[in-house]
Amino acid sequence: MRDISVQKQRQRTLERLHETTRRFLGAETATEVCEIAVTAADELLEYSYSGAMLYDPEADFLRGAAFADGLETAFADAGGSDEPGDLTVEPGETDIWQVFETGEPMRGEPIDTDTVDIPVDIGGSLLYPLGEWGVLGISAGADYEGFSDDDRQFVELLASTTENALERVTKERELRESRELLSTRNDQIEFFNSVLRHDLLNGMQILRGHADMLADTVDEELRSHVEVIDDHSADIVDLTQNVRAVTNSVGEESATLEAVDTGTLVAESVSKTRGSHDDVTITVGTDLDSLPRVRANEFLAAVFENLLGNAVEHNDSDRVEIEVDAVVDGETVTIRIADNGPGIDDEAKQEVFERSITAEDSGSIGFGLYFVRVMVDRFGGDVWFEDREDRQGAVAVVELPRADVEETGPGE
Repeated sequence: MRDISVQKQRQRTLERLHETTRRFLGAETATEVCEIAVTAADELLEYSYSGAMLYDPEADFLRGAAFADGLETAFADAGGSDEPGDLTVEPGETDIWQVFETGEPMRGEPIDTDTVDIPVDIGGSLLYPLGEWGVLGISAGADYEGFSDDDRQFVELLASTTENALERVTKERELRESRELLSTRNDQIEFFNSVLRHDLLNGMQILRGHADMLADTVDEELRSHVEVIDDHSADIVDLTQNVRAVTNSVGEESATLEAVDTGTLVAESVSKTRGSHDDVTITVGTDLDSLPRVRANEFLAAVFENLLGNAVEHNDSDRVEIEVDAVVDGETVTIRIADNGPGIDDEAKQEVFERSITAEDSGSIGFGLYFVRVMVDRFGGDVWFEDREDRQGAVAVVELPRADVEETGPGE
């Protein structure tokens, strides 16, 4: 019963930390991010002597940004200042500065108060770097007996999401300052960064936290479920790297394109979708193997995967059925992905590709179809939805330029 109680407590803590990531989305400044992080450390993890420091590049030192209530009170009772900004750490050999400079956390050792102007004994601490922005310090006071593996795991999750939030507010501030110079592609960069740092990376931290707890507790019968979590974790990491690459390329005047094997990418995407959904039937046209290559890059596979995933996710049929075929017409290759779902209203056929559309069931920022639109545009192609003529459902149509026509020119 004690073990079950501990597991439930871990679950509740992870869920509450996940809720904190949503609060980060409302923060507009780095100081607000630090205040949310320190409040979470105090109220959720019960570390009342916690604080965060931010790096001041002009002064070249770390300055206090937020203190937990317990730490403010302790400072005031000891005759020191309870204002976070009055605490500074300059470059040197101090524990806090070394954590910031090296990017390596310090776990469990008391901070050396002889080298830092801290008027109270805060006991053993967990110090985590916040990337280029600062340091998060976690402590519960001199009487705290030590940090468990769970303590370290939870603080690591909190530090990671805090760093992501600091990066987001920094990007948004930079974009606001240069608003008059922003173009449509700068706006796309803002969106992709927002999705990457919030939906993907924060979700990844929570997923990993659950997987770590399950790994040592499940029996053989349930181990396959843990393996599924591991597999999808790897997929999320891969997608994260892809989105980072998109972020870097969207602002370029021209995308780096090459001739890619259309049929192979479609087949791989279909296979991956089948492997993830046992109750989905996907029928593929027999002529896909002979399709000419198209002008695109490695992200074309993600385009097909997103469209197939969309066909599955928004299908309310008892048995999801998808048909994939292609047509070669002059200078283009057209791939059609038809489903037996509820279809799409005419007025929504274009709206679904906009970045503002969100998933109603999860409330997360819409990404898949907006990603499809951006990448197909970069390939010089087009994408749209049609109604099925033979039955109820929708058809996603992707039109891409042939690579052989582009290379040799029409009529050669």
